[in-house]
Amino acid sequence: MGIRVIPANTLVYDQLDWYQGDFFTRISGLNATNFAVVLFVNNVVTVWPLVTGVGVTDAQVKSGNLYLQELVAGYYGLRFRPNALGYWRVDIRYAAGTQAVSLDYDV
Repeated sequence: MGIRVIPANTLVYDQLDWYQGDFFTRISGLNATNFAVVLFVNNVVTVWPLVTGVGVTDAQVKSGNLYLQELVAGYYGLRFRPNALGYWRVDIRYAAGTQAVSLDYDV
């Protein structure tokens, strides 16, 4: 996936996919504690924790956190609100499955 262009202070939605060793069967039942995340803003590490998005409405999503939730079995959504202009990159690693996703945004 390429870089997405997002206006500052706009809610970002993205989907994350995690698979069993067969690379076909989705993994269900994961939560924020199953992942390691690194957020870069203009190539500088920025500490925003990955927290549960369960029960959090879009209006409640605030800058400073990355919100993860299982949308339906095996399908995961990420929401966050970038609060500064520049190049944003979110790297999320599922260590138990040795899988990673990198998401890029031009804010």
